[in-house]
Amino acid sequence: GGNFTRNSTYETNLSRLLLSFFRNTTHENGFYNFSSGQGSNMANAIALCRGDASSSDCFNCINSANAELRDLCPNQREAIIWYDYCMFRYTNHSILGNMKINPIFYMSNENNVRNVAAFNQALGSLLNNLTNMASSGTSLGKFATGNTRVGPSQTIYALLQCTPDVQQIDCSSCLSQAIGLIPECCNGKQGGRVGNKSNSSQTTIIVSVSAVSFVLLLISSCVFIISRLRKPKLKPQTATDHFSDANKIGQGGFGAVYKGTVAGGKLIAVKRLSSDSRQGDFEFKNEVQLMANLQHRNLVRLQGFCLEGKERLLIYEFVPNGSLDKFLFG
Repeated sequence: GGNFTRNSTYETNLSRLLLSFFRNTTHENGFYNFSSGQGSNMANAIALCRGDASSSDCFNCINSANAELRDLCPNQREAIIWYDYCMFRYTNHSILGNMKINPIFYMSNENNVRNVAAFNQALGSLLNNLTNMASSGTSLGKFATGNTRVGPSQTIYALLQCTPDVQQIDCSSCLSQAIGLIPECCNGKQGGRVGNKSNSSQTTIIVSVSAVSFVLLLISSCVFIISRLRKPKLKPQTATDHFSDANKIGQGGFGAVYKGTVAGGKLIAVKRLSSDSRQGDFEFKNEVQLMANLQHRNLVRLQGFCLEGKERLLIYEFVPNGSLDKFLFG
């Protein structure tokens, strides 16, 4: 973990490694694993495309993730980013064959399902079946999709996936632990996200109900997580002129809020939590979950967040005369 220095051996190895992804992202099974260097300066990277992604979507996603991760995290030895169609990660530690579960973060959709008991029963049965299917996959892919009916008018669609390098028992265990978090974070909700820390397996579950666009991601990730909505590129440091005082619009108990401008002139508000504040990972996750639930035309909307080492950023839409003061200065 930690940072690397400019022009170091690790930076050279990492640059060489990331370049290899641009040159070698043929689709195959959508899983890529490259290494460069030796010893403590070895750089390792993996990429996993969603099992139903096309060759072009996979290629474009990996290359975009590769480029943006270096832009967002220019000096970090470890980083991970998730897009709709892929996951990309690099680290100075061994990736394959290592598995860690904690810490955990989650968010949920603000909309409720009609019949919670029936929905949970159908969802549980579907996910258990798909867990067996995904975990029993081969080295070419551990991926499963399916759907089930809930009453006369609702259908649940689900997708589960592990990196194909993990053993069946590890994939099954990782999926089962992620699924076990659903009652805690998302009970009765039409959607949400759950993430846990793992060095070897990436798990995705997507659940859709009826015509509602609803995504539930149970993600096994590591080091730090960048959740990025596909809107104008959110680069908080650049957008806020590196958190300049001129862009500071308020100060709260947990940190300061800055106005920023992204591509197309869109305004955002970035809450930068103080590194020495009382708000730790638990409170940060709770705030993300709270804002994910509070989606209303009269309330500020959460656009994204960033958790990187001690840096915690919450990115909101900018409402000049709206409700920023009600939610940003807690």
